[in-house]
Amino acid sequence: MTLIEMLENNVNNCPDKTAIIYKDESLTYRDFGHQSQMLANFLANHGLVKGDRVGLIIKKSPQAIISFLGIAMAGGIFYTVDYNQPDDNIQYTIDLTRPAFLIVSAEFKSILKKLESRNLAAKVIIVDDNDNNDYFSWQDVQTLQTDLRSDVKIDQHDPVYLNFTSGSTGKPKGAVTTHENLYWNTKSVVKSFAITPSDIHLCGFPIFTHPDELFMRALYTGGTIVLTDDALPNTIASAVSRHKITCMMAVALIYENLVRYQVNPTELATLRVAESAGMPVSSRLVEDFKQRFNITITAAWGSTETKGIALANPVSKSKPDSMGRPCPHYEIKVVDETGQEVGIEEIGEMIIKGPANISGYFENEQESKNLIKDGWLYTGDMVKKDSQGYFYFVSRKSRMIKVAGWKVYPNEIEDVLASHPDVAESAVTKIHDQTLGEAPRALVVLKSGSAVTPSDLRRHCAKTLAKYKVPTVIDFVSELPKAPSGKILYQKL
Repeated sequence: MTLIEMLENNVNNCPDKTAIIYKDESLTYRDFGHQSQMLANFLANHGLVKGDRVGLIIKKSPQAIISFLGIAMAGGIFYTVDYNQPDDNIQYTIDLTRPAFLIVSAEFKSILKKLESRNLAAKVIIVDDNDNNDYFSWQDVQTLQTDLRSDVKIDQHDPVYLNFTSGSTGKPKGAVTTHENLYWNTKSVVKSFAITPSDIHLCGFPIFTHPDELFMRALYTGGTIVLTDDALPNTIASAVSRHKITCMMAVALIYENLVRYQVNPTELATLRVAESAGMPVSSRLVEDFKQRFNITITAAWGSTETKGIALANPVSKSKPDSMGRPCPHYEIKVVDETGQEVGIEEIGEMIIKGPANISGYFENEQESKNLIKDGWLYTGDMVKKDSQGYFYFVSRKSRMIKVAGWKVYPNEIEDVLASHPDVAESAVTKIHDQTLGEAPRALVVLKSGSAVTPSDLRRHCAKTLAKYKVPTVIDFVSELPKAPSGKILYQKL
């Protein structure tokens, strides 16, 4: 099933149902379908052909989601640009994709001007400034298009979306995502979380991380999407309370903030699914959230390459420290360096097979070959599996430290540091050691007023960890570099 078919089903079956809510604005599925078709017609009238790329430098808004579907209707391939990236990464993405169109929020005109200074060839639509004379406006888009109606034949195997990696380990890579990939991942998640047409959805992710997470579950079921400008605790709580949101997806940091800033429990009373993905969720956070709001956070794991959530914890049998169990339509194994499956509780690389997996990266043959081997997607995540089929994240393969031949996984050290009452957060990386080859180094953010010393923390680690796992160096820092999603950027340490 394609995105267009999903939208058409909702337009036909529930045209007057609210599809999108943003501030005081709401769109029915009839409006959603009409405006998406108008954009598709506009793009076709102005030269877009099937397979052309359309980049979006845009904030969360109804226009963003309308753009995704309108581009899909016209046979285009959409992608979002992380406007927080360095200029060189943004330029690299534009150069790689060679977009036929860019759809831009007015507040990002400065980025647009920089791109234009380097011979940008794309036609430009500004979504929230109808008075500009230099570009097409959203009003132009939504004016009746009579010359040509976009009626391109779309197949489920057609690419519809490029999901770009963060670029923290190098240049951003565009995961080529088909209609089929989106369909199977959404079908899997909807079943895992028992999502229904009556559910009202809020996604706390930035628009440029996994934009499909903003709308796919609602689009698939005929539910309602709520958009917010930010993910601050008061914003989230107010949105949940006002719109009676039932399903929320966010990183652990957002749930931590809801607890930390003492949000009134009554404001989250309608929340049924509180899904955490994108970074580990601790059992302490699960317990604190449950105690305050009487809601169990559902820990899940997904990636750009699996097209979203591939493992999730059942609410009734949750193991908070785990990644969960495989979602429907995903087959998962843990293998050693030779590709052989390892035993229970043994550490290895997680590999995944399923129809939601991408087939490769846009115009990057070598990385695509490294990603998929014999039909299995190699995640680069080191994990272990218990006897009940729950998976546990250990480390990124690239972050593993070899201390005199011993394998050391930074997450284990970070967990021990986190147990110290004076530690707010930490990050462990590797340093060169003349004797050992490599050694662990910890960067630690202390809680306000702490007088703890590096020696104190080393002694704390030594109580639990083997000697070779104790950080050789512990440095105190005021903060750790993070992506907008809340993930620590280890490559910048």
